[in-house]
Amino acid sequence: MRFSLFVMVMMAAPLPVWADEAAILREGIEGCYTTVGEDATVTHDLMFETFGWEGDTDPEMGLGFLYPQQDSQVFITLALDGSFCQVESATIDSATASEHLRHVLDQFEQEVEYDKDEMGCTRLNLGDGYAVTITSGGNDPTCGSDENSALRFTSE
Repeated sequence: MRFSLFVMVMMAAPLPVWADEAAILREGIEGCYTTVGEDATVTHDLMFETFGWEGDTDPEMGLGFLYPQQDSQVFITLALDGSFCQVESATIDSATASEHLRHVLDQFEQEVEYDKDEMGCTRLNLGDGYAVTITSGGNDPTCGSDENSALRFTSE
């Protein structure tokens, strides 16, 4: 359902602009939003066919990694089983990333319920067991950063 909605929105939208980190971040948000809960190959195929992103996997860790064509500090890490999809930026702060998230969710007419996760970070419940949590980037995330960001989409 989410994937077909994404395709319809993309067909109505102008061709993607490859110019800046914000546009690349929005691509990652759209990809994670529309495919979380699906096998990682669905996310890979969508991101490759729609935006030209490429990736690799680490089957031992159960993770996949996707990168845009352009030189960028935005990337996606996802569980091969589809249980999470995280778009991260090493240069866009958490507050700005959350604004881009809101824009994408509005584009898809997604209603949200604001909540907190177990660390106290902002979590947006998207319904049907889907959610996205806003944190800093990196290996030890906090609830926000002025330097980087991560948006972790989950499916339960």
